[in-house]
This record gives sequence, structure tokens and C-alpha cells, in this order.
Amino acid sequence: MSNYSVTRQTIGYSIIYKVVKQCKNKKVVMCLVYSFEEIMDYHPDNKYVYSEIKENLPNLVPFAGAGLTQFAYPSWKQALIELTGKITNRNHFRQIENLIKTDIT
Repeated sequence: MSNYSVTRQTIGYSIIYKVVKQCKNKKVVMCLVYSFEEIMDYHPDNKYVYSEIKENLPNLVPFAGAGLTQFAYPSWKQALIELTGKITNRNHFRQIENLIKTDIT
């Protein structure tokens, strides 16, 4: 099983994400740096969404759904597969493994 850590740092209007993945005896470090302009230009709707967020900020409730951190952490399916590997009862293991294969896309 891999371990990840993600740190976020803001310098001016730039956002820096540092992703560290510990896998067996290796440490992999990846730094992602995005300026505010790059984030706004990434998708045509970003500028509109940003202005809507600023305008409605007092009324917003943040919600982080699945997929927000998928660049750094396993998907739900992958997490379940990894956790299933810890089950010692073979019948339970096969039942859960079959559910993962059929119900999660």
C-alpha cells in the first residue's frame, strides 16, 4: 500500500502543491505550480464560477466530493480493493471482491 502526503502553499496568487508518495523504499516527489491566471484560463467557465463564488461567498457551504484529491489518493474503488486485501475470511473476501467488480464504476 502506498502512502501519500500533499501540502499546499500559496505565494501571492500562485498555488503550489507538493505531492510526496512513499512506495516501498522509494520516495517520489512531484511539485505542481499553478498561477491564478493559469487556473482561470484552464477552463472557459472558471472566470464566471470564480465571480459567482466571490459574489455569493457568505451563503456558500463548501463540499469536497470524491475525486477532489484523486491525484494524491486512491479512488474509492482502489481503496476498497486495497482494504479487501486485509480480509482474512476467504468467503467474505470473494463476496466483497465480486461487489467491487460489479457495482463500482
